[in-house]
Amino acid sequence: MRYLILILSLSGCTGHAADLSRPPTGEQVFHELLKNGSIHLNNEPLCKANINLFTQLSLALSVSYESDNTAIIKSFCSLTKHEFSGGNIKNAWDCTVQINENNKKGDFISSSTIVFSLTADKKEFIKGSLRCR
Repeated sequence: MRYLILILSLSGCTGHAADLSRPPTGEQVFHELLKNGSIHLNNEPLCKANINLFTQLSLALSVSYESDNTAIIKSFCSLTKHEFSGGNIKNAWDCTVQINENNKKGDFISSSTIVFSLTADKKEFIKGSLRCR
């Protein structure tokens, strides 16, 4: 019985450590971003605008609509630290979604970037972490 408890304890520890070594999947990143689309950007300290996230995404994703230009979406996450309320610092995933608009020749025209953080363990959106550029 002791061995079973030891094995379960060790596998629980390695399972938790594996969460930190593996970034969120693309599906997790976009699910969390879209799930929080109703967030008003005036409420985000690093993304002040009088629109919500859905509108920001609509504007950013529509840059090449009905034109010969193309929009290229890049997304990635990096492990970082996030300071929660009360000064509590924890691991988090800092995720970037970048939309670049290029003309037919491939020349850069414009870009829009949305950055936000996800909790390291559950990969959930961290309120107040949204940054728009």
